Amino acid sequence: AHDVRICNHCVLANGVTLAGHVQVGDWATIGGLTGVLQFVHIGAQAMIGFQAHVANDVAPFMTVDGNPLAVRAVNLVGLKRRGFSEERQRLIRQMHKLLFRSSLTLEQACAEIDALGATDQDVRTMLDFLATSSRGLLR
Repeated sequence: AHDVRICNHCVLANGVTLAGHVQVGDWATIGGLTGVLQFVHIGAQAMIGFQAHVANDVAPFMTVDGNPLAVRAVNLVGLKRRGFSEERQRLIRQMHKLLFRSSLTLEQACAEIDALGATDQDVRTMLDFLATSSRGLLR
């Protein structure tokens, strides 16, 4: 498709189709036979399962799969393979809990995530992604 941006170290399995203006972050993995609609953003370190239909933005560090597509967990296998410390993994799990397992609104979750450590690179990655989400966050 036109104007697609795929960042570094990404894995796209067989049969992945990306519509126009899709953005795929660093170290993202997209499973086979997955279709991604136009203007969707896939965050860094995200993992998308086999045969997914991705119509909303996928947050960084998350694993999504199923029909309907849903956030299942943090992509811990990918994070461990890339040498993320236990502390970084813990912080990412806290962000996951605030965004996807609590009853907070997106704005409330962002405020709570910001309070975790506004100078932390993983917190900044998440907040920057959420601030620029254009297709609505897959929750």
